[in-house]
Amino acid sequence: MQKTALSLLLLSASVTATEDDALVVYQVSPSAEQFYLGGYLGKSSFDVEQVDLEISNDAAIDDSDSAYKLIVGYSFNPHFAIEGGYANLGEVTANLSGAYVDEYYSSHYEVNAAVEVSGLILNLVGIMPVNEQVALYAKLGVFSWDADLKYNLSASDVYDGQRYSYSDGDSESVDDKDAFYGVGMSYQWNNWSLRGEYEIYKSDSEDIDVMSVGVTYHF
Repeated sequence: MQKTALSLLLLSASVTATEDDALVVYQVSPSAEQFYLGGYLGKSSFDVEQVDLEISNDAAIDDSDSAYKLIVGYSFNPHFAIEGGYANLGEVTANLSGAYVDEYYSSHYEVNAAVEVSGLILNLVGIMPVNEQVALYAKLGVFSWDADLKYNLSASDVYDGQRYSYSDGDSESVDDKDAFYGVGMSYQWNNWSLRGEYEIYKSDSEDIDVMSVGVTYHF
């Protein structure tokens, strides 16, 4: 009888200790207070037209490019995080060429221009967990951007049998701060998270849409 009572007492203590340990683990895990690093690759689309760039309607515009982003973040809890990093949204290019020919004179010209947009980002993230692995989130932040403009002009004229060629080029940089926002979905696996995002960046009066896929590592 004493042995039976002792066995029951030990079993009860073991169960209680196990429940306490499980409770401690459960209390720590959902807090999700952790740093994380991430990288993204995607495609950008610049919402621009000839009139926006103040160029001829005959110009050919390539308004899409590759984009990438590097971030560092901190999760305060399962529903709220803050992120900062660097985003390169690629460039928009324009090409214009033409020619004039008559009996005595001919002229050919080509103009190429490109604007690359990149900068630092800082944003808040609101998170809605769907289950233990999947979550939806939305973000809102500030984009401190820099736009680098480069252009090149080349032309050649033929007059009275003589050819004359010349070229010119220049570059300039413009910077400012605007808002950006986006939505995404994440899939968590151990310390890694796979993410898909859609973001809209403001750059002066233009919108730049970015769709990307990225991975984050949580410490």
